[in-house]
Amino acid sequence: MATVILSPHLDDAVLSCWHLLSGTDEVRIVNVFAGVPGGAAGWWDRLTGATDARNRMRERRHEDRAALAIVGRDATNLDFMDAQYRSNGDEPSTLEAVLAHVEPHDTVWVPAALRGHRDHALVRDAGLALRDRGHEVAFYADLPQVGLAAPPAPLDLRALRPEPHRLDAGAFERKLMAVGCYATQVAALERMAPLHELRTEVTWTP
Repeated sequence: MATVILSPHLDDAVLSCWHLLSGTDEVRIVNVFAGVPGGAAGWWDRLTGATDARNRMRERRHEDRAALAIVGRDATNLDFMDAQYRSNGDEPSTLEAVLAHVEPHDTVWVPAALRGHRDHALVRDAGLALRDRGHEVAFYADLPQVGLAAPPAPLDLRALRPEPHRLDAGAFERKLMAVGCYATQVAALERMAPLHELRTEVTWTP
C-alpha cells in the first residue's frame, strides 16, 4: 500500500504536497501533463520567457527531478500535453493511463482544482472516477492560490474533512529549496502568490 500523488504539472506535487513527500511512507508521483510538445511555445511558456516548447518542457522535467531529489523521490511522467499546447476543446481522458500506476490498496491524492484550471480539473475528475471504482481518494488544495474558494462542480468538499498542514521551519526551508529548483517557473509563481503562502498545505480526506 502506497501514497500516489497525481500531479497535473511538473511542480504541483512539490507546491501542494510537501508534507507527504517529506514523510517516510512510500510515495509515488505521477506527473500527468508532462508530454514533450513540438512547435511554438504556449502562452505559459511565453509568460515565463520561453520561445521553444520542446526545450522548455525538457527544462521543466529536469527541474522536477532536481526538486524531488531533495527528498529522495522521483516521478513518472505521462505524455499528455499541457493545456497550453492543446487545441480548443481537446479534453483528454487520463483515467486509463493513471490506472496503470495505481494499486488496489493505494491512497490516491488528487488536486481539488480550486482555481478551475482545466488540467487540474481533468486530474481531479480522474480521481473521482477512481473513487467510484472503490479506490481511496483524498484531495489537496492547489498551491499557490488565492484563498480557499469553493471548487467547481462536481466536487463538494463539504462532505469531507479538511486538514491544514503547517510545515515546521525546517520542512518549509527544504520546500523552498525544492521550489527554487523550478527556476523557469518561480517568478511567475511569485506573481500568483507570495512564496510564504506555500507553508500551509490543506487536504480533504473522507
